[in-house]
Amino acid sequence: MPRVSINTYYQTALDLHKSGKLREARKLYDEILKIQPKHLESIFMKGQSFYQEKKYEEALKLYDHGLTLHPKNPDLFLQKGRALIKVGALEEAKTSFDYLVEHHGDNTKVLFHAARNMKELGMFKDAVELYEKVIVLNPAHKQALNNLGNLYQQVYDYNRALECYEKLIEIDSTFPMAYCNKAGVLQKLGKIVDAEQLYLKTLKLDARNALALYNLGVIEGVRHNRDRSLQLLQKAIQIAPDNQKYLSTYASTLYGNGQKKEGLGILQQLIKQGNGSEEPYLKLGKILMKEREFDKFLNLMVPYTEQNQYAWESIFLTGAVLDFTNRLEQAEQYLLKVDGHPEFALRANMTLQLLYAKLGRVDKYEEMLTKVSALLRDYVESDRQEDELPVYNLAYYPFDLALASQVTKKYSDSFTKRIQPLRERLNFSYQPKEEKIKIGYLSPNFRVHPDAMLVKDLFKYHNKNKFEVYAYSLRKSDDEISAEIRQNVDHFIDLDNLKVEDAAQKIQEDGINILISLSGYNFGMKMEIPALRPAPIQAIYMGYNESLQSDFFDYAFGDEVVLTNENRKYFSESIIYLPPSYFLNAEMAPSDKKVTKEEYGLPARGIVFGCLNHPRKLSHWVVSAWFDILKQVPESVLWLYHANQKIVESNLKEMASKEGIDPNRLIFCGKEYYRDHYRRMELIDLFLDTPVYNGHTTCLEALWMRISVLTIQGESVSSRLCSSFIHSLGMPEMVASDMNEYVAKAVAMSQESRLSSLKDQMKSASKDASLFNIPQLVSRLENAYEKMWDNYQNGRPPQDIHVD
Repeated sequence: MPRVSINTYYQTALDLHKSGKLREARKLYDEILKIQPKHLESIFMKGQSFYQEKKYEEALKLYDHGLTLHPKNPDLFLQKGRALIKVGALEEAKTSFDYLVEHHGDNTKVLFHAARNMKELGMFKDAVELYEKVIVLNPAHKQALNNLGNLYQQVYDYNRALECYEKLIEIDSTFPMAYCNKAGVLQKLGKIVDAEQLYLKTLKLDARNALALYNLGVIEGVRHNRDRSLQLLQKAIQIAPDNQKYLSTYASTLYGNGQKKEGLGILQQLIKQGNGSEEPYLKLGKILMKEREFDKFLNLMVPYTEQNQYAWESIFLTGAVLDFTNRLEQAEQYLLKVDGHPEFALRANMTLQLLYAKLGRVDKYEEMLTKVSALLRDYVESDRQEDELPVYNLAYYPFDLALASQVTKKYSDSFTKRIQPLRERLNFSYQPKEEKIKIGYLSPNFRVHPDAMLVKDLFKYHNKNKFEVYAYSLRKSDDEISAEIRQNVDHFIDLDNLKVEDAAQKIQEDGINILISLSGYNFGMKMEIPALRPAPIQAIYMGYNESLQSDFFDYAFGDEVVLTNENRKYFSESIIYLPPSYFLNAEMAPSDKKVTKEEYGLPARGIVFGCLNHPRKLSHWVVSAWFDILKQVPESVLWLYHANQKIVESNLKEMASKEGIDPNRLIFCGKEYYRDHYRRMELIDLFLDTPVYNGHTTCLEALWMRISVLTIQGESVSSRLCSSFIHSLGMPEMVASDMNEYVAKAVAMSQESRLSSLKDQMKSASKDASLFNIPQLVSRLENAYEKMWDNYQNGRPPQDIHVD
């Protein structure tokens, strides 16, 4: 065939290829290759046709074949690297891009495309360096500047991102994406009005700029102007009808607007289409998380993440859900995949630090403390915002109190800024007090849960002549505890399916005078509701012991033991001091079950040291102390709770073996019906509490069963709460100031005569202890409510209140 005929064949094949007729195009490429087997263009484009059909292995064969003929061809190396990413051969892909950079380092096209792919691999530093090389070679390379700015955004270097976009505007003041992307940075910095103006400027330059319309829609969604948000998102979709991100956000906004069936239908259809986009999976996954449909979430996301190794956010969320549902070892694998990713490293490692404790891997404690502390300092010092930071986890590690306070404040400030437009729009006014003070309690845990188990008797003993009591439930539940609470309050109201603004409106319309959050920044709390200020007085109590550093809680509760001059200064709230111990509890009635040591694998003879706190409270310090105690007290055993995670048992027993301790001296138990759990406490001779985060509910359970508890007093409220219980019993000798004293006290108390004396002392102290006088505890709290209301009625700002 003459050369001109091959060119004609090739051009015809290209035309077919461009029109999407890939199979017909391949037939012509094959015809050309029969005549001219080394026709590089046909080899390359045939590979591209397979790549477009997601037949990456077939594409790779052709790229490799081409490279045997032309070993230095940059286009073949580039496409080979892209195909290797798709099949998950990430190291090989990087090698391919490294070769390109090494041998074509002066080719801006090669460097630009290599940078794009390095970014896709999650190698952000390498990608930044390559884009910077492109700009050195061509300072006016607009797309490189734009992409570099976008990359700086992803690594939270917002100043450099802004520099890139501003330089772009200098080069071309009519370049719409420069304004649009600059607006994106300002949006992330919380400068919403400035961002909005730049999006509008983008639309003046390009009325069909879908990204600007989309982001304006997102802004209106954050403001809870969902109808306006949907209008803007629809306009973006009209311009870019196949954009999975726009369609997915539109669907999730419909869902949030109460059009759940329509929203879910769109997301399910997008996933069914199977183009592999992460967006519909993310949006549907987040809905399933919010609805607590964790099994459905995992059935959706695990297969997706297994096929998409660079779907970073999906991988992180899957790890977080696996952790939450106690699939701990699988969770670790997922979280480690993103622990170096700039966007997810902080959240992933904050999750990992507790996960390792839950696995009994206290050997990781110091490493994680150092690592997460550094990440938290970077977060505080940066301009970045975090919408879903697990601030509750801060209490479980001995972070510097100032650092923990700064992290919480930054998170709370960001949260407040997001909710402020809706707060201003609702602009709640407060109804005057009626005959009784109306108290509203807000919680996702009015069920068999430690939070509810401690407060249930509050509702039983509330003075209904002075107070009208509302329980606002954020999670539907139907068990014996929720039934008891329903029976003992004046009003039990499910807010579970309401939008946050409607829930807040309901509380305001009910005329609540004092709103109490019983959960704080815990899962399921819907903190947007109290952030909208539906009540004139708002307080945080029980479920969250540290400060929220917010402007929407006026009061927190404490006492002179948990609060010191040092930790008090990190509270933004005024303090209600309820001595001798501020914590509520409820009567803990054990079952009639007859328990025996044999039933739980405990020896008939010898001291039983016990700690039935959750494994997430473990640290290397306390485990080392326990091993020292076992070494010094022959024939003693340590009874621990593994939370139905057998790996906790195997890990801790392995550590004991390495310390020369017979691993059989560590005995474990799992979850049990709560009344039987109270009863089994009787088998413990001395309860050994955990430092950093004391046993709260668990220590109270032990004390209710008249078991002596030895605790360690730390710096934070969470590490001093058990001390508060014990001081209220008049037994300060049961509080150690450090781990050495803790070990010495435990050893000394293990003597049979001393244990007998402690039991007598506990029984005597318990007779008249205010800790166990629930009506008195409730009366003190009601006294505090009256003082809080008196302050408000008389125009005084929130201030510390001491209740006798």
